[in-house]
Amino acid sequence: MPRRSPFMETGRGAFVIDAVRTPIGRAHPEKGAFRDTHPNALLAACLTALVDRTGIDPAEVEDVIAGCTAPFGEQSRNIARNAWLQAGYPVEVPAITIDRRCGSAQSAVSYAAALVASGSHELVIAAGVEHMHHVPIDSPMKIVELYGTPWPQELLDRFEFIPQGLSAERIAEQWSIGRTEMDELAVRSHRLADTATSEGRFARRSLRSKRRTASWTAIRASVRTRPSRRCPS
Repeated sequence: MPRRSPFMETGRGAFVIDAVRTPIGRAHPEKGAFRDTHPNALLAACLTALVDRTGIDPAEVEDVIAGCTAPFGEQSRNIARNAWLQAGYPVEVPAITIDRRCGSAQSAVSYAAALVASGSHELVIAAGVEHMHHVPIDSPMKIVELYGTPWPQELLDRFEFIPQGLSAERIAEQWSIGRTEMDELAVRSHRLADTATSEGRFARRSLRSKRRTASWTAIRASVRTRPSRRCPS
């Protein structure tokens, strides 16, 4: 039986126009590539490059959705909005920052596509940013010291919240994933990435600048002549 979806039946397809990101930089107080760069600037650099490359009118963007797992300090107070304004784009365009942990940026793209496919918007920018030098992975612990824990005892009595490392160990144990298998997967992944880099497959998506880690994706609608029950490939 074919799958049905109100999004598919509207006759609208959501398509990615372009995508761009900064290179991943070393987090080091003296040698870090982005040590003197505010996360707003990381996002703004990608945003500017995306607008320039696609030729879209910033005033036509109907929403900017950015994923960020640590919206504290420099990344607080809606970094999606702050980066948009810092890039010099219209104040009339709204923006929102979402946190779904490590899937935040992926969810931003999903939400953007859903807004377009549903007919709510025509053009949306989805993004993700994490400046792990300025806002390190242990930053939530410092927030806990100041303002308390997100996991009160009532919640801890029902669920055990453990670090990712322990989670990985439990997954490997439950599904009988051995160390050798994981090492082989890791090596294969690195080899494929190295080959793709050597072949220039990432060249168009990466900004070549030491001052610019963030990613942006523009998603626009395309209205088909007739409704389709199949997602565009």
